[in-house]
Amino acid sequence: MKQASPIRVLGLVLRYLAPLLVVLAGAYVAKVLIAGRTAPPRSEPPPRLLPVETISVEISDRDRSLEAWGTVRPVRRVVLRPTVTGPVVEVHPDLLAGGRVEAGAPLVRIDPRDYDLGVALARADVAGAEADLEVERGNASVAARELELLAGDLELDEAERRLALREPVVAQREAALQTARTQLERAELDLERTAITAPFDALVLDEDVEVGTDLRAGTQVATLVDTSVFLVEVSVPLARLGALRGMGAPARVWPADGSAPLDGVLARISGEVEPTGRTALVQVEVADPLDARGGAPLLLGSFVRVELPLATVPSAAAIPRGALREGDEVWLVDEDGRLEIRGVVVALRSEGEVLVTEGLDPGDVVVTSSISVPVPGMRLEPIGAAAPPAEPGARPAAADPVDDPASGASDGGDLR
Repeated sequence: MKQASPIRVLGLVLRYLAPLLVVLAGAYVAKVLIAGRTAPPRSEPPPRLLPVETISVEISDRDRSLEAWGTVRPVRRVVLRPTVTGPVVEVHPDLLAGGRVEAGAPLVRIDPRDYDLGVALARADVAGAEADLEVERGNASVAARELELLAGDLELDEAERRLALREPVVAQREAALQTARTQLERAELDLERTAITAPFDALVLDEDVEVGTDLRAGTQVATLVDTSVFLVEVSVPLARLGALRGMGAPARVWPADGSAPLDGVLARISGEVEPTGRTALVQVEVADPLDARGGAPLLLGSFVRVELPLATVPSAAAIPRGALREGDEVWLVDEDGRLEIRGVVVALRSEGEVLVTEGLDPGDVVVTSSISVPVPGMRLEPIGAAAPPAEPGARPAAADPVDDPASGASDGGDLR
């Protein structure tokens, strides 16, 4: 048997042992390196802060108003009807639907000639009655002197004495004169009534007369409304009446086109409740409603937005409506920058803001943005202030309208 060469044996050994030696050597070197490594210093990660928008609370007395809807009505409306008859000889040029006339302007004139003759005849009757009375008084004076001369020869009772002095005849003539004067006054009044005048500065709603029309007493000539003031009737829930400011308080009315508002005053509250809706009618008067003053006039029958004054809410904080959470709670950032959930008392609510009277202090930081999972004590980072609530006097937003047929709401108003 041939013996293996030592070189061959060494080659076989190296062939199989070399990989094992390399692995062992690498493991040893790695162990030495790991054992000699210095660990880096450990540090706590910074706390995670949730960015939120906030506002700072301010406490003050708040003047607010109730936004509602109303219909424009005339304060005074009159239907003109003549009290005398005759043909029309003159009609005011502005006596047309939509025309405007001044107080005292003659609108319609009936032919006065017949009534001039009636006045002349009545004056003649007065003159004749005055002459008859004067003659009879003279006769009574003569009879008195004759009776005085015959006083010793005649014995007369009181009735005979009055007849002898012609007192009944004098009284008859006096009554005839009074009747003639009364007839003269009636004739003059009929003559005056041939001219139909405007009782006030008026807007003509309709008319039905032309020159040549033969008018009869009681015939409708025209319908006028007073233009010095219109009123807006607003339906207000009974629960809100107590919050209204007193009569005479200023109110504002927006014309139908939404242009600049007109100033008005809270005039009166109707004495009965509307059967449909169980609301009360509040009347707001607007002076010179057809004077546009840079905006649209207030048209009769139009449906308008009204801002009614409410009583001042003392010591209240105004916060955005979105900052009030479910259950009348607000989210606050406390002094340590952590979330605090606090209940509050709300006095008034509107689309844009709410008034809080209890639960907030001056300087409290209220969260206005959303938090998906609010956990009391979670750390927060205020990143900016939300837009403040609208100031009183700004044009109210169309929210929660009272009796707005477009929305079907009739249970409240926008409280600002």
